[in-house]
Amino acid sequence: MDLIDAAVNSIAEISGNTLLEYRGCTYTKYLAEKEFRAQSAQAEYERNLEEAARLQSFIDKFGASATKAASAQSRVKMLEKMRREGKLDPPPVAIVSQGRKPQLVLPPPPKPNGENLLVLKGATIGYDPEEEPLLRNINLTITRGMKLLLRGPNGAGKSTLLKALRGSAPRMLQQGERIENERLRLGVFTQDLAQELDVNARAVDIVTSYAREGSDGDVTVSDETARTVMGGLGLGGEKPLRKVGALSGGEKARVALSMFALKASNLLFLDEPSNREYKCTTPLDDLELFFCIEH
Repeated sequence: MDLIDAAVNSIAEISGNTLLEYRGCTYTKYLAEKEFRAQSAQAEYERNLEEAARLQSFIDKFGASATKAASAQSRVKMLEKMRREGKLDPPPVAIVSQGRKPQLVLPPPPKPNGENLLVLKGATIGYDPEEEPLLRNINLTITRGMKLLLRGPNGAGKSTLLKALRGSAPRMLQQGERIENERLRLGVFTQDLAQELDVNARAVDIVTSYAREGSDGDVTVSDETARTVMGGLGLGGEKPLRKVGALSGGEKARVALSMFALKASNLLFLDEPSNREYKCTTPLDDLELFFCIEH
């Protein structure tokens, strides 16, 4: 937050299909000003509704009265003016909308056998055996109930370690062992996953195919189920029917998260999850978590 505050002095926000400017605002001041504008607009709208109701009540009561007809007619004109000026219209969505946080709902995790889910013993990790390895003498045991956060500067090898743990590139493990629980169900969300999606496939087809495939897949997952999950993550309407290549970078990431959310896991690998903000509505007490972030 301090970095953003120091870096900017004005903010422009796209909301409700329009652009709102907050000039002379740091990010902290922008948040306060946005809340103030929303509350002020809503309060003014409610005051106008009360005034309109008061005018209408007088008109209904005295409109047919010979002695107060002129007063009633005057209030009719006041009410019409309020309508013309838009005072009885709700505040623009761009002003009052707080935005709905995408929701990530995870299926119940299957129970593993024993305490150890994944182990690296004496591991030497690198991409090319002819070059200096990136990581040496790695000993790591991920057990049930563990919530592990991996920190390190950019280029230190966090994503490299994650790949070795996943087992997706066996050649990277130049020495040592990788031992996984026989009932391990690994869920992975990486910074590159969204860019690896087939750009020519429909988003919903990618999600359902992934959810159905493999021994841990569920062949009963329907397009409707997938679209419900995708909608919860902000991919509503016709977006799931679009080809991945027609989606923005953020939308592609939500397609990847939808895949992640439809297959039960008991160990989750999240590579740089702090890059995006989601509301997880699933208790994480029964899940083992491995977080990998930049520092």
